[in-house]
Amino acid sequence: MLLLLSAQPAKAWSMIADKQESNDEFLSRFLYPLIGTATLCAFVGSFFKNGETNLQDALKDATIILTSLFGGFYMAAFMMKQLSDYLMLPQNNIGFYQRYTGYCFSLIVAITAILELFPDFFFLKIGELYIVYIIFESHGNFLQVEESKRVRFTVIASLIVIASPFIIETLLYKLMPGMRSI
Repeated sequence: MLLLLSAQPAKAWSMIADKQESNDEFLSRFLYPLIGTATLCAFVGSFFKNGETNLQDALKDATIILTSLFGGFYMAAFMMKQLSDYLMLPQNNIGFYQRYTGYCFSLIVAITAILELFPDFFFLKIGELYIVYIIFESHGNFLQVEESKRVRFTVIASLIVIASPFIIETLLYKLMPGMRSI
């Protein structure tokens, strides 16, 4: 689904809308394994960063990635629910917004996994801006947003999804400065 969402967002949102899956199924079969893969990539990639094998740094990096992605996802889902309440959108179920946010968030998780293994590909970070288009395409098939609110929702939702893991990671480093690897 991640590849289809990246290649053809409109078709992917149509398939997601037709798919009858519970929130628990989505989390356990799609998002949690994806976050786990990114965490494993951070752990493995940490061994190859400086040519040294340091278990402590690998565990720190994996912990930071795991916490920032999980915390960022749940913070973004909560904020999307609040945004929907503010804009008076018809969907008001937190499970719906967890699924929606998770599918939007999956591109960030995939890019994070790649960058943890191959940090020299830092230019892939700009690919996170593609989330704006993914969210924009969700309006026709998955989300029922009035045309007058579409651009506002797209901009705010994109900022929420992109910034959430960064905010959590920054808070972790501020609260626990020893977590930063040298």
